[in-house]
Amino acid sequence: MKLKLSLFALLLLLTATSAKAQLGADVIKNFNFGKVAVTGWWGTVSLNVNNGNLSRTATGSVELKSSVFHPAEIYLYGAGKGNPDVTHIAVPGSVILTREGGGYTREIYNITYWPTTPLYNLKNNPKTVYLGGTIGIADYATNPGGVYTGSLQLSLVWE
Repeated sequence: MKLKLSLFALLLLLTATSAKAQLGADVIKNFNFGKVAVTGWWGTVSLNVNNGNLSRTATGSVELKSSVFHPAEIYLYGAGKGNPDVTHIAVPGSVILTREGGGYTREIYNITYWPTTPLYNLKNNPKTVYLGGTIGIADYATNPGGVYTGSLQLSLVWE
């Protein structure tokens, strides 16, 4: 099963003058929960990013299969003359994904990020921010495999 999530970073930009800091954000990777098998009725798969320990775990009747998986990654950097500091990143509580071809949805919830804010000196010290989350997976009839897509909006507060 491959899950794909397009990320859009909403940057809260101050009225720009040539002396103010500017912040850039690039999406490097989308969520990929990897291949799994459901051996019973229901379980979860989580992409964990706590303290930089990037891992994948399962609960319930979900078995993790050997495959590529990774959290979402966003690259934050300073641009222009100033030197921005990110003081807060607001992530949504959940995001609904729709299976390509329609008819089925999944939800990513418990969305977290690492490293935690504040993120200082992004012009001289850009950062990659990792996003993790959890999906619930039921039997194949309820949640067939495939590519699921959606959009995630982040709000970055910076100065």
